Amino acid sequence: MKKILPFIFPILAVVIVIFLASRWYESRTNEKVTNIDNGISEGVKIEDLSQTESEKLKAFASGIGDFKSVDLIGDDESEGKIRYEIKDNKIYLSIFATLPISDEIKDIYQVWIKGNNQNDWQKTNKLEFTKGGYLTNLAISDKYLPLEVLVSKELIDDTTIENIVLKGIIIDNLTE
Repeated sequence: MKKILPFIFPILAVVIVIFLASRWYESRTNEKVTNIDNGISEGVKIEDLSQTESEKLKAFASGIGDFKSVDLIGDDESEGKIRYEIKDNKIYLSIFATLPISDEIKDIYQVWIKGNNQNDWQKTNKLEFTKGGYLTNLAISDKYLPLEVLVSKELIDDTTIENIVLKGIIIDNLTE
């Protein structure tokens, strides 16, 4: 018995490793097959974008084309950009920002706007966290030009601006 006892633990460890490796391999192969089947069996319709739609999406995402942009000014940790287009009596805005992320809680970053003849700031969208940073899109009538934009860090989701992290202004000549 004393000759066999030192081999029990290593043999048990090898059996457990083989068992876990086989389960991992099985789950990986089943996952690939399941993902392929789900896409087809759920009636997902795959469409090709037209050439113009595809080019417009690529241009907007890369920042090239007829889209104008304004830098958002903030502290050393925060930076951002507003990419906009004026079309059909509307201003289409995309706000991109690189902002600090707290480890303790999920930060709420709120966008506020104030038009040319307005006295109060209007609460609009929250910035959503994505792979490339924070992002939001909105559209507003072009009659509010020039348009001031603020991004604030909020602890409470209310109608009070708490901590301004980014500022910017859109001044555009509509006669272009």
